[in-house]
Amino acid sequence: MITEETYNKSFKNLFEKLNVSGKFLFQTKIELPFQIPVPDGYCVISDFDNRSEYWSILYFTSRNIENQVRIFDKSVPLNTKKTEVTLCVVGSEFKFDSFEKDGVERILSDEHTYFFDKSLDHLNAVILAYSVHFQDEYVYQITKFDLPPFCGYELINTTEWSVESILFVLHNNIDVNLNEITLKQCDALQNFSNHIISNEYMFLLPEKYLLLAKNKLNKGLYSEAVTFAQTAIEVKIKRLFYYFLNVEGLYEDEIIEVMENTTFMSMIKKELSKRLGGIWDITKEGSEIGNWYEKCYSLRNRVVHVGFIPELYETEQALKYAKIFAFYIIQLIEKKKKTYPELYNNIKIEL
Repeated sequence: MITEETYNKSFKNLFEKLNVSGKFLFQTKIELPFQIPVPDGYCVISDFDNRSEYWSILYFTSRNIENQVRIFDKSVPLNTKKTEVTLCVVGSEFKFDSFEKDGVERILSDEHTYFFDKSLDHLNAVILAYSVHFQDEYVYQITKFDLPPFCGYELINTTEWSVESILFVLHNNIDVNLNEITLKQCDALQNFSNHIISNEYMFLLPEKYLLLAKNKLNKGLYSEAVTFAQTAIEVKIKRLFYYFLNVEGLYEDEIIEVMENTTFMSMIKKELSKRLGGIWDITKEGSEIGNWYEKCYSLRNRVVHVGFIPELYETEQALKYAKIFAFYIIQLIEKKKKTYPELYNNIKIEL
């Protein structure tokens, strides 16, 4: 963290030259899950979100970690470093809305969130610049979900160096104890894993992509979450189409040729609809496919082709309707169990 000595020595004169009011400093320290090998004390300063009254400071330090690695009967020392970054915002004043509860004044978190998110954007710009410039593939842009759920902030009046400590909640992804699964569930788990090992479950990959989408959502990586959700649907549709062509007697090279010459939308509108029945009109409002097309498919195209960054609500909607559409496909397969008994038995593996 920036101390009074560090502030007076390294920042006070600089702010005066930049004509920046450094009366108040709002700071917290985070530890990165990787190392950026800059010197201790390295700092990056930028105007804050194009608002001249606030400036962002990233103050880098490091922490030595002493480890022991066991090699046969000997312990070998392995010392590593962790990069720490103090996220600071300086300005003439910070007006945090507050309310009183049980006789105690409490501060609303909206403005804390704003300042933290903007500081994190600044840090991610530096991380991206470092990774591209030095071609370091082991570092990555972080979100608040990569950090502990709680962090301590300091609001400092630099004139008299009075410090007010504030506890800030970054997210609610807190480890909890799960209920132990039953012996019957353990048997089902082993049975399902055997089918996975033997490569019998045809929808394993779509299931993995949907889980990856949820994982990215929980980490705040909304673009990636939308992309994985849509990929899950595309893989499910294409695997179904492959299955139908196979049971209809086409050889492998013929199947590949047909699939290469059939667009994804043609598979949906023409090929699957005539084999499974149901509603496959993407323009039908309120339908499973209509909601998926609008909330997931179209959003994914904006993300991938235009670089659009979705909000949390849009991402949640994309995942929700992708799962609903995927389940609708399973329902259609169940209705066709007499026509496609092998396909029906395959989906029952996981159910």
